[in-house]
Amino acid sequence: MQCPNCAFENIPGLARCARCQTVLDLEEVSVEPPRRKGRRIRVAARWRWWMKETAARVSHTIDRFLSAAFRPNVPAGRFRLRWLIIPGLAQRAMRQPVWGKIFFWGWLLCLGGAVLMIGTWWAPTLAMLAVSLHASSVASMWYHRRARSQSVFQALWRGLVAFVLLAVLVYRPLAWLGGRFLRVVPVAATSGPSSALHSGDALVVTGPWLTDPPARGELVLYWLQSRGGPGWQVNGGQNIDRIMGLPGDHVAYNADADVLTVNALLPPPNEMPLAELKGFPSFAVEAKPGQYIVIPSVASVQHHGENVEFTPQMARAASVIEAQAVQGRPVYRLRPLGRLGPLE
Repeated sequence: MQCPNCAFENIPGLARCARCQTVLDLEEVSVEPPRRKGRRIRVAARWRWWMKETAARVSHTIDRFLSAAFRPNVPAGRFRLRWLIIPGLAQRAMRQPVWGKIFFWGWLLCLGGAVLMIGTWWAPTLAMLAVSLHASSVASMWYHRRARSQSVFQALWRGLVAFVLLAVLVYRPLAWLGGRFLRVVPVAATSGPSSALHSGDALVVTGPWLTDPPARGELVLYWLQSRGGPGWQVNGGQNIDRIMGLPGDHVAYNADADVLTVNALLPPPNEMPLAELKGFPSFAVEAKPGQYIVIPSVASVQHHGENVEFTPQMARAASVIEAQAVQGRPVYRLRPLGRLGPLE
């Protein structure tokens, strides 16, 4: 209690100040120790209970993991070929649920990460790790079924054989088959910051088995074939651009007025090409049967081994593609995550 005379802090319960002996007012002094409120006491008790339960669950999980890892129980004659389809099925059948979850979820996360990271060095790394987990699951089953007659070296050799067989006979054909329906294509370069696509974008593209004949204004993935004339050549490559003209259409660009017309009409804003038209020469081109017209957003021309600007003849050569050169239609942007969503 504070003394009203000298402001000295006294111990609660004293009748007079220890410094100046002034009489203290005992009615304002509380001699009961401070206590927690009821809610705080309940929160503290619940926290201690949660910590105790969590520690018990972690200890139980570790015990199950060690038991499944070092005391396998593999009945003879229970092998099934279907256990090899998905990593972890064999371990669950062998009464090793912890290892089964590790193989399955690790394989699933690596496979999904490889798809999301296509176009970066992470994609092949995660894909190889997914195949390695699948091979490890198969090798683990072989090892535990023949643990008495097989050395560790033989188990490692079987794991390597499983990795090669899975990569060549399973994952490679599945990747090819999936690419007939859908695939992920990274955008390597664009024509400029105003383009709808940017370098580093990853797009989901329909494969040839799901691709219908494109319409005017649609985005397509196509292969630009190398073409040339006397002393110059348009370098080929894989591009993503809009279809500006269908078979029989006439597309013209006036560089002086910066006007692009399709069949003598201005195209709608959502059907404008991705390419920056500034810098293109004036040209006019007509699509023959079995051909489409695009204005390539990324293309280079070599003239006697040196890069030069487009001429009307070069622009016409680079703007016409064959129908079989169309490889798919981008439908969804997968990366970056900030621009995730369907393409317009």
